[in-house]
Amino acid sequence: MKKYILLPFLFFISFSLFSQTSIFEGKVITKDKSESVPFAQVILRNQTDSSLVAFSSADADGNFEITTIFGTYLLETRSVGYLSDNKVITIDKKKFNLDVFLEEDTETLKEVEVIDSSPITQKDDTLSFNAADFSAVGDEKLEDIVKKIPHLEVNNNGDIFYKGKQIEDIEIEGESLFKQSPQTINRSLPADVVDKIQVVEGKSWDENPKLNIKIKEDKKNIVFGEFTVFGGANNENEAAYRLQTNAFYINPKLKMMAIADANTIGKHVFDLRSYLSFTSNSFVSSQSQNINNLPIQQSETEIPPQNQIIFGGLSAVYSISKKVKIKSYNFYNQRKEIFFSKTTRSFTESSINGIYENTQNQERQNGFLSSETNLLFSPSISQKWNTKIAFRSLTSSSTDQNEVNFQTVNNSVNQTINFLNPEWNFKTSWSKIIKEKNQISFSANYQYIKRNRELILQNTEDIFSNLLSNLVVDFPNFPLNNLTTQTNQIQQNYELKGNFRRTLKEKIYAGVEVKSENQNQNQDFNSPSNFEIEDIDKLNTTNNYTIYRNSGNLFFEVEKPKLQFKTWLTLAHYDYNFEGKLNQKKLQEFQFEPKIDISFPLATSQRISLGYQRKNEYPNAQNLNQVFQFEDFRTIRNGADSLYKITTDEIRLNYNYTNLFNRIMIYSSFSYRKMGNAVGQNQFVFPEGNLQTDINVSNRALTGIIYATKSFDIGKLPLSAKTQIIWNRMESQNFFNGLKNDFINNFTKYQLDLNSHSKGIFNISLSSYFQKNNLVSSLNPSTISLNQYQFLISPFFQINSKINFSFSYEQFFYQNTSQNISFNFLHTKVNYRFIKRMNLKLEGYNILNTDAINSINLTPIYTQNFARQILGRTILIGLNYNF
Repeated sequence: MKKYILLPFLFFISFSLFSQTSIFEGKVITKDKSESVPFAQVILRNQTDSSLVAFSSADADGNFEITTIFGTYLLETRSVGYLSDNKVITIDKKKFNLDVFLEEDTETLKEVEVIDSSPITQKDDTLSFNAADFSAVGDEKLEDIVKKIPHLEVNNNGDIFYKGKQIEDIEIEGESLFKQSPQTINRSLPADVVDKIQVVEGKSWDENPKLNIKIKEDKKNIVFGEFTVFGGANNENEAAYRLQTNAFYINPKLKMMAIADANTIGKHVFDLRSYLSFTSNSFVSSQSQNINNLPIQQSETEIPPQNQIIFGGLSAVYSISKKVKIKSYNFYNQRKEIFFSKTTRSFTESSINGIYENTQNQERQNGFLSSETNLLFSPSISQKWNTKIAFRSLTSSSTDQNEVNFQTVNNSVNQTINFLNPEWNFKTSWSKIIKEKNQISFSANYQYIKRNRELILQNTEDIFSNLLSNLVVDFPNFPLNNLTTQTNQIQQNYELKGNFRRTLKEKIYAGVEVKSENQNQNQDFNSPSNFEIEDIDKLNTTNNYTIYRNSGNLFFEVEKPKLQFKTWLTLAHYDYNFEGKLNQKKLQEFQFEPKIDISFPLATSQRISLGYQRKNEYPNAQNLNQVFQFEDFRTIRNGADSLYKITTDEIRLNYNYTNLFNRIMIYSSFSYRKMGNAVGQNQFVFPEGNLQTDINVSNRALTGIIYATKSFDIGKLPLSAKTQIIWNRMESQNFFNGLKNDFINNFTKYQLDLNSHSKGIFNISLSSYFQKNNLVSSLNPSTISLNQYQFLISPFFQINSKINFSFSYEQFFYQNTSQNISFNFLHTKVNYRFIKRMNLKLEGYNILNTDAINSINLTPIYTQNFARQILGRTILIGLNYNF
């Protein structure tokens, strides 16, 4: 029933946001009416707290136009050399006309320097927003202000988007202090030190934007930051704590940031996206759904199991001279978890009888160390040299107690896994501009990775050994008790690239790029000494492979205001050689890989973009040996990825409408992807001799999104609204027990977010979404459906100048044909500032004491329920000191 209520509610709210609008027109002229005032700034503010509602600039003749909604506003008009004019106006007509008169400021004209304090200013490709015009009561971090900037969207994962493009970096005074993790800067920099927030769109139309933060002058040349210490207990009467500090130092030559956090409440300074960015292998291509690159809110409560987290980070940029600069990024993150989980699978295929249940007690500890140093040398304006040396190391260890019940058979096992992954990376690049029209660049990149994985199995019951003996290896006894295996892997990658770019005419370029890439891996498998049988090779993952890719690329680019066109025509030669214990694959071939992007304006503030790309991906660093592995220590899985290349053709269509000063944005996107030879095979061995084979073949994927934002007022409360509709369709095939199975997965999501930004005593955030998954299978006559609903409300109350209070209540709801699952979370915060820089804080997490998070997943083979134990109620009290 909730889905039927929520859907029209979202459409009604979305429609109403754009109703009762008015076009406010007028002209800015001098007080004596002798002449117009060109390029004056016309600002509508909220009458109660002076927060920005809408903004426009007059043209050369003094005419201006603002689109807003009915209401009473404070109208502020100003221009350099004139006294500002402030008045209260009521807009109650669909077309509202009013001229504004400015008086010349003779004193200002005598000043040597005039400071422009406009809320929004633009220069070239940079938009500057005055932080004071967008801040609100209760703002603590940079993120709180960023959420209120027009067209800057922050989802619940911390990802930042501007006009549909993801912000990949946040600079401070022009320098990147944590380049792979803009969320870390966004959630650490104190809000009260920010002077301006600048959005740099980039010189190229398809370049991702970045943010640059200007710091207040009185905060430069001093150390500023905060220190927080918390102590308390959780629902198990166990001690809970959090120690946190961050410090910044900014001056023209040195910019430095230090962050440290140790806690037992699951707070992560370093997010998953940042971890993936730091650990990614630039040579390994990976397919990603377009939906991941769009400003999609993915609300998910971050309530951890019992864990301990330690994090420390230090980054600095030091300018030795105008020509030489050193950058350094260093951090360490350690996480320890202890949790209990239960997995239940109901199989849709009639040949598999019974319910599969798996319970798991696990203790896991992960550590990650990263250190990177860059030396930048610019001997002249036209020449740059950059050298990078980086070291990263990932360590992981886990211990499991695992029990499985399936088809009247019980099995249990103790498991220990140890993993070590040190990595070195060296990269150097050089670029030079020749006679302004020609640019040449070279780069070399080398990467060395070593991975060691150890698996220890103990106390495995005989039924598991007999199962493997009868169905996999044809001999009577195959002991798996006290089994220990070790896999060692060494991977070396290099890349050489040369690029020549010539300016044919203004904003028109052509060039050529040559690239050579190599991936080389050696992997050895050490089997137990008590295994003296030839059939142990079926467990052997030993393999070596090399992939050579040599390519030449011709490109042509046009970056005119009314047309942006880019085409890359790539001819690549692949030399692929895989040598495994049981199989071998060799391949040499040429592939044509074009890419075309076109972008042009339809009208003022509107733009449409079209794109096409073909790419090829080959297996790399995967299990290509088709060897047997252990899944949940009850089922044996024989898994393999395709030895064939994966060819993907993708077409994209984007539409963007942006009215910056009226704070309206509409973004829509549609993409179609067709994949060939995307095959993955799994063989599941069950008790009683049931052998099931599942070969997945992905055929087509379609994704569509409509996303809109608008600012408006309800009474005297300024609000910003975001609404989005997402649709995704994936068509695939699998072969199940020899039968062809065509299945389609349809995903639809509707979401609405409302946020207030009042400078008064109250602010509120509301978020709600409904999403639906439908899985249609040719082997199952009925459609498998899963609905998910989420509601979140977060009000903030400023009781007086010293005390504020906030809470957040979140509800999740899962529904399929057989069951409903719901759970609720409540978090609270109280802050008391008893002296200027000292705060007493009281925080409560999971006040309702929800002890597990349940989720439901759909696959063509089974419906899976997953319940994971989480940390219960935790109460903390502490002190926060700002320096």
